[in-house]
Amino acid sequence: NESTILSGSTPQPQDQGNWILGCLLFASGSIIINFAQIQIRFSHLRTRSSDGDDEHKRCCAKGSSRWCFGVTMFVLGDMFNLVALNLAAQSLLEGLGSVQFVSNLIFSTLLLKEQLQRRHLLSTALIVLGNVVVVTFGSHHNERVTLARLEHLLAKPALHVYLAVIYPAALALALGFLPLTLEHTDEIHF
Repeated sequence: NESTILSGSTPQPQDQGNWILGCLLFASGSIIINFAQIQIRFSHLRTRSSDGDDEHKRCCAKGSSRWCFGVTMFVLGDMFNLVALNLAAQSLLEGLGSVQFVSNLIFSTLLLKEQLQRRHLLSTALIVLGNVVVVTFGSHHNERVTLARLEHLLAKPALHVYLAVIYPAALALALGFLPLTLEHTDEIHF
């Protein structure tokens, strides 16, 4: 019933069997995104290490196939996450987003040859334990929100107030930090 949907009642439940696939897709998407970020970082590090080669310094424009590969993989990982959000509850999936920290540890150590420390291993173990708890005890119930319900929520004044506050605040913060960043560009490391 359309009036029930617009009045704010609970959206229609979705098939319960898809939450496992949603979790796997979301974890895979997070790992792919992290791998993509490592590829982009590797491209920037290689660009920084090349002296005087102007064509090489434009890695983001035309030059680096590794950078392009990283961006492509990032988009692919986001697509995985988008599909996963349609299969499992967001509250369950967002907890799994921490898988990226585990994959970051692995990729940074193997690909970027960064030093592995004991605290990294401890924090990784805690992240894995937290993910097990989230998947085991988190809500496996996903609700499908209809377009009419979404339109109703987007028309609420509370959202407009939130957007009117958060975007100018974020812009003010960004503009406030931009001069500081530009002053110390030699100290910024990607």
